[in-house]
Amino acid sequence: MASKSLVQMSEMMRYMIYETNVPEVALTQELKYIRNYLDLQRLQYDNPNLVSFTLEGIPDKIFVAPMLFIAFIENAFKHCTDKKTTNTIQLLFQIQESKIHFEISNLFDPTKQINKDSSSGIGLSIIKRRLDILYPHRYYLQMNQKNGYFDVSLTIKLT
Repeated sequence: MASKSLVQMSEMMRYMIYETNVPEVALTQELKYIRNYLDLQRLQYDNPNLVSFTLEGIPDKIFVAPMLFIAFIENAFKHCTDKKTTNTIQLLFQIQESKIHFEISNLFDPTKQINKDSSSGIGLSIIKRRLDILYPHRYYLQMNQKNGYFDVSLTIKLT
């Protein structure tokens, strides 16, 4: 287990250092990075069923800005209020030739929020700014907090 985790961490570091300094990366590479990240989070919280990950469509030949989705995923882990139950965080990628739809949902109870800090909301505003620059007028981002969950839905029209 430790050696597999070390390999995953090494792959993640290599990807961040050597592969992300370009305008676009293959979605398959981005998804591999995300899967490695999810595996490490499952290990950290000792919960193999912490996250459900669904991929619909074929990611081959699709390119996106590097590290585009990870900020939403990190945010879900940061603000998730119960990391011990099953499918506390749910990810969905729906891929078509002309668009990518991404959803992430995490259990969220503001009364149990542990990470209350002054930077609350800054990360999401930076993500919006990045989307404005990279995909002007070609994306739709919606964030909601309801029924004990925080949900993010992002659709990007590809060129």
